Amino acid sequence: MARTRQLLSVMLAGTVGGAACSLINGSGFEECTTDLQCGASRVCVQRYCIPMPAQCRREVGAFDAVNPIRIAALLPLSEGLDGGIVDASEVAGLNAMGLAIEDGNAGGGVNPRLFALYVCNTGRLKDVLSSQVDWAVRQLDAPAILTSGSSQTAAAADTLRALDAGTLIVSATSTSEELIGIYQRTGAVFRVAPPDTLQVPVMARTLASEPDYSAATTLAVLYEDSNYALGIASALRNQLVSMGKTADIKRYTKPVNAQAVISSLTEVHGATVRPKVTIFVGFPSELLPILQATRATQAFSYLGGNRWFFSDSSKDTSIITPETLSQLVGAIGTTPAQGAGIVYADFRSRYRDRFRIDPNDFSFTSHSYDAAYLVMLSAAYALRDNGQATGPRMREALTKVSSASGTTFRLSPMAWRDASAALMAGRSINVEGTSGSLDFDLDAGAPPSPYEVWQVTDGGTFTTLRLVNP
Repeated sequence: MARTRQLLSVMLAGTVGGAACSLINGSGFEECTTDLQCGASRVCVQRYCIPMPAQCRREVGAFDAVNPIRIAALLPLSEGLDGGIVDASEVAGLNAMGLAIEDGNAGGGVNPRLFALYVCNTGRLKDVLSSQVDWAVRQLDAPAILTSGSSQTAAAADTLRALDAGTLIVSATSTSEELIGIYQRTGAVFRVAPPDTLQVPVMARTLASEPDYSAATTLAVLYEDSNYALGIASALRNQLVSMGKTADIKRYTKPVNAQAVISSLTEVHGATVRPKVTIFVGFPSELLPILQATRATQAFSYLGGNRWFFSDSSKDTSIITPETLSQLVGAIGTTPAQGAGIVYADFRSRYRDRFRIDPNDFSFTSHSYDAAYLVMLSAAYALRDNGQATGPRMREALTKVSSASGTTFRLSPMAWRDASAALMAGRSINVEGTSGSLDFDLDAGAPPSPYEVWQVTDGGTFTTLRLVNP
């Protein structure tokens, strides 16, 4: 009864409209049977049209179906709200999630139920994210949430803990070591990308082996003020020092003060040291003003001997502009490998045909496809034996997809029916994603995987130099 009162009060607070709405005597308001009867800004939950938050929308899926399996993607699609800078990497990842949902529905969903994906732009704001998590759990009734970014994923887990919700979280892009502890305490947060405990050694070895970088004895690690970035910066400094390098870490805050950044780099490099290596651990929207400022400062320009090196979150075409290209030609970075899975080539081809962009131009696009696909598979397992698609049952499912003795399925449209049927029968399976092997370490909630060493070409594109194991 409390649930009915809550839904009714929310409904009355919003705009009631649409020809499909009706008042049924003796049983209260019977507003809808499908989302499409509720208009563009509302969703049909337990026969009531419920308003969506301002930054949320229906993305892709069976919105004309009765009782779809709802998945919420809470993503920082822009830096801030109301006209904030669009994050192209996040949009590319959302495209991949939508492609996975379409593939699952084309394969029949989990008969007879289909999937529906709802997306909310968090603006990278924790208070906005928290309210969206609350909405997704208590009103949308989504058993699973897709997240992006380590800080945002940790914040989502905090909100779920406060709500005492058993909702499953799957993140495509979160790599912070901090999330290992959260997984161990809650069992709720799974990640498709490997943790930074594996990325940092790859970064250190690359810096030591690449000719443009190996000669540098003094390195600056410039990092965003977040647990994700601090974790990488601190661990990388320790690795470099153990290799006989001089390394110092420098934090920047948002909004970025580019001149303050130059001053902090000068404390490490001085004005005359050549060559200089500046390692950036942060996001494209923060990198651009820094590149502009260092380009205009001779000591930190490319011609002044400075070489940039990047962690995973910087691989985004938005960092390359006519003004920044001269700074970035030959710059190298690392990221969890895009092309490690055998089915990646098919995914890339279908993605380019559909969205007219190359998933290779961003980090984590294939991981985003795999994240959504895994959520769908977990729903299939949860619905076995006439069960319900609940967060706890879906969390259990992700302990059943890395069986060395189970049948191997490669995540693609062709595999959906057989893989979902195996899980609905209660069998453990072994899945290989477009991003590579998904052998979850059940002490960490994340798989190990190869890393890609990438480089900016003189044509302003990205090329993969090699794949390496951590």
